[in-house]
Amino acid sequence: TLFIASAAPAAPSPQQASPLPAGDLIFGGFEGSFAVDGTFNIEGSGWPAMTGSWRTEGSELTLELADAPEGCGAPGRYTFGVEAGLLTLELVADECTPRRMILSGSSWRPVGTEAPTAERRIVLTSANEPPVLSDPGSAAGSWPSFRGPAASGVAQGQNLPDEWNGETGENILWRTPIPGLAHSSPVVWGNRVFVTSAISSRADATFRPGLYGDGDASEDRSAHRWMIYALDKNSGEILWERIAHEGVPIDKRHIKSTYASSTPATDGRIVVASFGSQGIYAYAVDGSFLWKVDVGRVDVGAYDIPTFEWGPASSPLI
Repeated sequence: TLFIASAAPAAPSPQQASPLPAGDLIFGGFEGSFAVDGTFNIEGSGWPAMTGSWRTEGSELTLELADAPEGCGAPGRYTFGVEAGLLTLELVADECTPRRMILSGSSWRPVGTEAPTAERRIVLTSANEPPVLSDPGSAAGSWPSFRGPAASGVAQGQNLPDEWNGETGENILWRTPIPGLAHSSPVVWGNRVFVTSAISSRADATFRPGLYGDGDASEDRSAHRWMIYALDKNSGEILWERIAHEGVPIDKRHIKSTYASSTPATDGRIVVASFGSQGIYAYAVDGSFLWKVDVGRVDVGAYDIPTFEWGPASSPLI
């Protein structure tokens, strides 16, 4: 007698060996899980829960939502990596805005493990022979830092016109092109005006103004030059310019923002500019280098989505 044993039914491929970490994971203000049965769940305070199915092919992860809201019917695709229980995701294509906001560039770690902390360092570099600082002279008519004297936003007795027109030149004494992008304000002391800028190596570098709520970061991560300029207040002539820092930005910036959004400060002897993770720089008003301080990474962005880096704008005071 010949007996033939029937084979047991094959388990779904996710059951055989899941390429994603088992157990609950955490990223910023979110918790999630990718179960071996091919389902996933992501929840965060103030966000609608996302549930659905997942599948992998090679190093690509595809996610589909159950009961998908408008704009989220198509699957999202991400490349993934797993190392020491840490799941990292990078965007391939995803038209679903909330899903993309949460997952693009995310790093998920097991619940109960501590988030990695960026190195905090304070490194001071000074000029070998600091120059003798000049007499600041009178502070009358100066605008030394963000919002002016005492941060009041008030300038008394300036004898300025009530109207200006940049297009026609009405009541415009001079204009001087400054390369790059900057939301920082100019500061003034005596006959000098100081401004900062960040010059991208991309010719099409820009920001997107307007009233909208997108939290996306700019895609421009090209090499930049962080600049400080001194101009003659009466003629607009550039008296000197200095490259404070040059390199690839350490952080992202919001699409509304620039890499030079902090207003410099001066006391008539020195001018100080803060460029966030790129450091803080001080020059004498004649352009002589005084010192720079590396403060490590200044991580500024959304508390619940760590990949949303918006960049600093707080300005120094002297």
